[in-house]
Amino acid sequence: MLALKKNFTFCSTNIHIEKDCFFVGIVLFIVGFFALYFYTFLFKNLPYKPTYITLSGSIPKTESYSVSYFITHPTSLFRLFLSTFRVMWKWYIVSFIGGYLGWLDFMVPSWTTSIYLFLLILLSLKRAEEDIILQRKYKISFMGVSVLTVLFIIFGMAISWTVLTSPIVEGVQGRYFIPIAPLVLMCIPSNYIMVDQKYDKYIISVMAIITLYTVQCIFL
Repeated sequence: MLALKKNFTFCSTNIHIEKDCFFVGIVLFIVGFFALYFYTFLFKNLPYKPTYITLSGSIPKTESYSVSYFITHPTSLFRLFLSTFRVMWKWYIVSFIGGYLGWLDFMVPSWTTSIYLFLLILLSLKRAEEDIILQRKYKISFMGVSVLTVLFIIFGMAISWTVLTSPIVEGVQGRYFIPIAPLVLMCIPSNYIMVDQKYDKYIISVMAIITLYTVQCIFL
């Protein structure tokens, strides 16, 4: 009975903490929304210093997005990110796995990238023989770092490679996100889905076969 009471108290405490976190999140969202609204109202009529870029093979300099532009048009940054993810998310995944190689002029068969992505996720799942469980706070930290990294990469291409008239950020490729891939894969919920370690050799073998097939597609 004592152990049951302790477990009940522990669960109740966790539920109370989750409710508090949810309430704090709602409050922060509302405060942020109104802060952005007043910020936009105050700065919308301020002039900004235009930035110009020259793209390869294009006519003279063209005005691009810039830090000063986003300071005076903060909602434009949100809309630009939103439309970019909505239009380009498939391209990011395919080019991340290696669906386009070289100067993006060679596309490998789509079935190879699909299988490779599936096997990559399998390799990131918890093994039945492992006793170490990555705590939620670390997963949240890793996911936060990953999201910020993606946003900074896209923002960098917005101010260096995207003309002001473009509705999406141009020039971003999925392979730019490869350095943060381990962090993203470690955030996959794997406490309830486990893979026996004996299957690792088969997974790696299939990945090696797909890699060899891709290489021969390039040269044959």
